[in-house]
Amino acid sequence: MEPFNAILCLWLLGASAPDAPDADPQHDQEISTRLEPNEPDPWIGDEEPLLAGPRLTQEAEERTLVRFEFNGNLRRLDRTPEEAALDALNLSAAARDRADDALKLRQTALEEFVRSDLGILLVLARARQAGTKAEAPALVADFTERVEAVNAPERLRDVLARSLPENERREFQRMIDEYWRALVLDEAQQAKLRRENLSLFQARLRIELNTTANELRRAFERRCRARDGTVDQLTDRLELRADQESKVRTPLQELIEKSRSRPSPRELYDLTNRVLPQLDPYQRRVWSEVLLGVSPLELDPE
Repeated sequence: MEPFNAILCLWLLGASAPDAPDADPQHDQEISTRLEPNEPDPWIGDEEPLLAGPRLTQEAEERTLVRFEFNGNLRRLDRTPEEAALDALNLSAAARDRADDALKLRQTALEEFVRSDLGILLVLARARQAGTKAEAPALVADFTERVEAVNAPERLRDVLARSLPENERREFQRMIDEYWRALVLDEAQQAKLRRENLSLFQARLRIELNTTANELRRAFERRCRARDGTVDQLTDRLELRADQESKVRTPLQELIEKSRSRPSPRELYDLTNRVLPQLDPYQRRVWSEVLLGVSPLELDPE
């Protein structure tokens, strides 16, 4: 383990030194902790040194989303904290059904949002390209607000919390808050290890951007109609101009060869992000029809 990682791991976990007699790497991997409730949130623009940020106690929570790998890095979720928190609760079948219904409505709305306007991925690309430049906060806010409007006027976590019994509702909100704090701190620490000058506020922006982008990707993959001949159909129907050949047709042919004409939804999502800026509005609608099932009646040329 790198020396800095070891220090960070100990600080986050409140654990004993690595050479303590009773150290157990496998057990350490599962240790989780919570933030002091009175500490300031690390995503409000705090510019203090990272290691002076919110402290973690040694007292482990029985139910938590915050778990660390042995190298000290946060074990990041592959889904939303809301979904993970629901699984950690002790819910009756009826309460879980209510929460799942609310979650399904959100997921379906996101799928329809991506299906109806792939242009949101261009907004995402602009926000990513801004990096830590001065215009980044406005671009990230524009992107996240467009996506969050799908579930307006309430956040997903508030909609789900309302469907839960009161005691489980408090645990649900606590676990999500705890995970977000740890996630922002981990992002800032990882940037520090890469010798990247990233404030906690900038770490929060990056986390918000990546989290929202991941939900769009998941919505795309759920809706994507990956099947034999999909890429060939795209190639045939796009009616590419001469100036689009190298930037659109070439990536399409590369994916055909790589996937043997059977690309996965994730490969098609990555391809979409790569070529979408090169397509005109009508071609983007064709792309949506082939991959996401847009009705041909909606394909009115602009």
